[in-house]
Amino acid sequence: MLTAVFIGEVMPVVIAILGGVFGEYGHKEPIIKSWPDFGLIWVIYSVFGLLFWLLYRYISWKVVAGVVYALSFVLETYVYWHPEGEIGTHNKISFATIFQWLIVYFLVLILPYLVFQKIRHKWGRHGIIISLIVLLLLSALGLGFTYYTMVKKNLWPWRPITNQQNDRSENEEKTYIDLKMVTPYVNESNIGRVGPYSNTENNPWGSKHLGLDFFPTSDLVSFRAVTDGIIEKLDSSKTSSWRTELCINHDPFLVCYSFETFSTNDAVGQKQSENIFVKNGDEVKPGDIIGKLVASNDSAHVDLGILQLGKSGERICPEPYFTKEVKASILRLIHKDYPDRAMCYG
Repeated sequence: MLTAVFIGEVMPVVIAILGGVFGEYGHKEPIIKSWPDFGLIWVIYSVFGLLFWLLYRYISWKVVAGVVYALSFVLETYVYWHPEGEIGTHNKISFATIFQWLIVYFLVLILPYLVFQKIRHKWGRHGIIISLIVLLLLSALGLGFTYYTMVKKNLWPWRPITNQQNDRSENEEKTYIDLKMVTPYVNESNIGRVGPYSNTENNPWGSKHLGLDFFPTSDLVSFRAVTDGIIEKLDSSKTSSWRTELCINHDPFLVCYSFETFSTNDAVGQKQSENIFVKNGDEVKPGDIIGKLVASNDSAHVDLGILQLGKSGERICPEPYFTKEVKASILRLIHKDYPDRAMCYG
């Protein structure tokens, strides 16, 4: 079970931090909704670990493998995990799904167990102790590296999508800390260029542009919440082209996105709507994936803008609300094509 924790929980995060997006969570509905993922992981591994040890101790490892696969498949497919775009629905059983889980749990549980048995038979108790020490050290190093990178440095390679219903009463208000935003993109390499903000025509391109435009390098690039808040004003429409707009209410700010496809094709508009993974009333946290941009041409982009609630006027410059690291990342993207341009004008 320690090996399973290391391979299944620690390694994916470390790989994602070092090498980009390892994968993206779909919509999750925790078994005990008041518990954080961290608590659920400990309970699940502890309870399952005890059950598997009893089965192994008194029956055989083959029974353990079968039970692990069956319980994990049911847990992930029907209780804990909902794929992107299937909010509140169960995953469909298919041969591909079953085969996928067989591969995953062979790599996570069966193969490590077989390797462990080889070590035990060859080196006995000494080999077992060395194996446990190595696993403990690797897990400690991996978790320490993850904590430093994701908590101390605030660099998230991915974050799970939340699909928590807003079950507060209408009269109960949500208050947030000061606005501090992460990047709307998951990886800097996913963005080809960035269009700066300007509330004046006195800028290098000669016209107002009340937001930051993020142009992806490929189709269906993921975009995430830059801050925590409640999703509102979600709407899809076609004027000169199809776009889907939404805002995150981070009182006293509205952080608004416009997924602009630059296509009048109705199929593109429908596809863009299907690639928005939140709905009005959802609560999001910084880094939660909110959608993917359908980019059928080079003009497609995601526009990001900020408004201050209770104040009239135009969108404000977002630069002061980015962390130092985020600001540096966005400026690098701007300076790829225009080394002298600023993030905001006016």
